[in-house]
Amino acid sequence: MKKVLIALPLVVGAGAAAIAGTSQYAGTQTQAEYQQLLTQLNEVLPFAFVNESYESGLGTSTAVTKVMATTEADAEVLFSLHHDIQHGSVRMDSGGVKVGQVSINTTLHDKESLPAELVDGLIDDELFSLRTNVSYTGVSRHQLNVSGFEKSEDGVDLAWTGVSFDAKTTSGGATVGSGSLGSVNVSDTASGGLLTIGSSPLSVDMQDAGDMLYTGTTTLAFNDVELVSPDMPVPVSLTSFGFDTDTNLKADKLNTSSRFSLAGIDAPLPLKQATLDVEIEGLGVEGFRQYQKLMNTLSADVDTALDDPEFTSKMVTALQSIVQPGSAMSYALNLGNDEGDVDVDLRFGVKNLSDDGMSADAMSKIVTGRDILNILSLTGALDADTEALAQTPLIGMLGVAGDFITVTDDSITSEISLNGDLLNVNGTELPLDAMTGGMLDIPLAELMDL
Repeated sequence: MKKVLIALPLVVGAGAAAIAGTSQYAGTQTQAEYQQLLTQLNEVLPFAFVNESYESGLGTSTAVTKVMATTEADAEVLFSLHHDIQHGSVRMDSGGVKVGQVSINTTLHDKESLPAELVDGLIDDELFSLRTNVSYTGVSRHQLNVSGFEKSEDGVDLAWTGVSFDAKTTSGGATVGSGSLGSVNVSDTASGGLLTIGSSPLSVDMQDAGDMLYTGTTTLAFNDVELVSPDMPVPVSLTSFGFDTDTNLKADKLNTSSRFSLAGIDAPLPLKQATLDVEIEGLGVEGFRQYQKLMNTLSADVDTALDDPEFTSKMVTALQSIVQPGSAMSYALNLGNDEGDVDVDLRFGVKNLSDDGMSADAMSKIVTGRDILNILSLTGALDADTEALAQTPLIGMLGVAGDFITVTDDSITSEISLNGDLLNVNGTELPLDAMTGGMLDIPLAELMDL
């Protein structure tokens, strides 16, 4: 069951593979297009899509696609997909022969291979179904449904309502969709334990930029979460646990921002809400594409990838191409309770070398730890309401913080920055050279051999 569930996110891609075989105006051409699309999928996905059978008909065609761990002949077949393809009308335009409307229904081909306990608990007849309607303009509309599941065993009841997701994909690679990952209820009659998730809406607005790189936004939330356990003095609940991400490409640089949030926390903790914002700026796109291809190779066949004597050097080269002058990562943490907020900000990255009077090839000339420090930038800040921090165990640590923080009746603050081998914490300079015992000038290659 684990392998089936892991591979379910690839169902949409497999359904798209069936789109290639949707017209009967020329049977051989139809099957050739289908095989071509499978080839394209195999180039970008860490699984192997192999056509097992294709039967053409005047109004209906059927296809079976094997989803395999690798492209090796003896590779394990994870599962197979069955596609029923209803052909639409044929029309002519300046681009040649096109099909007006095609409908593809994709389901699991070998349901009998599923564990009996999984099949018995399914609410629907099929584990999943993907209904795809394709217009001659290339716009596809998908309706994905994954069956809910119910099971009772040894006094534990599990109920999950399943997945529903609707999406529209254009021939240009844009995808807009929304749906839900369902609600969950797990209860233990004997202990009184309980876990509930009320709903889990999901929405995407993405653009395929090639090589498994997507730009756009994704939003996912788990709402009305409650946990009851005999090991906890009181129940714990929160109104929402959310995740949002936004990725864009600017001047061949990849930028992404993500937010993790907890809202409406009701627990025996001095915490009502929390957010963590993570931003990554200025990553090299071509290096990222190379990294993705290498990771796909690794996930598809670990042994073959690691047997390649150049794999490690290729990975190092890709990573070096990702992190470039101006690349940076920043974190912003906010914790709130009834008495106020605690904010922690941290940003580190690679300097814009020319702006800082350094040679453009400084990154390629790194030999020692000092060389690394010279190209790095680091800033950080703490800004906390005193009363908010007083509600937490952290207040007991203020006495040992000394000059590293500034404390007033209303706030607790501090700042941190890095300038070469000098770390400045709230105005106090800490020489990293002395703190590391002179190791900053030892070549990194020698340190690796210590």
